[in-house]
Amino acid sequence: MGKSSVSQTVASFSQDQQLPPFALRPEHFLDRIGDALVHNDIDFDSNPEFSKRYLLKSPDEAGTRRLFTPSLLTYLEQFQTNWCLEGTGPLLIVYHSGRSVSPSDLPAFLEETSRIARTVFASEGLRKPVA
Repeated sequence: MGKSSVSQTVASFSQDQQLPPFALRPEHFLDRIGDALVHNDIDFDSNPEFSKRYLLKSPDEAGTRRLFTPSLLTYLEQFQTNWCLEGTGPLLIVYHSGRSVSPSDLPAFLEETSRIARTVFASEGLRKPVA
């Protein structure tokens, strides 16, 4: 069997706030077919564009829905290229799947991923008490 590898650049952030476990990535055609059978994509009626563009999965759907407030969903919709985000506990990872960043583009990548992380960690959904 042949070997394959994927090279990508990721940025990792942490704060004293607890994120629910989640994985967010661009949604593809086959994901839509799979979701029709399994129904494991978290969609938001309030933001159909977000739900169309992204696949969001989590074993803690309630906590993930609290985190992904309408303002956070609208913020993520604004990007021309879709980001991947993974979070759990104090850790957030932000990247473009399968894409490496050249050294000359690293400052811009870090600036944009830092802005995304600040926005996620500032979500009102992290401050709302669990009902």
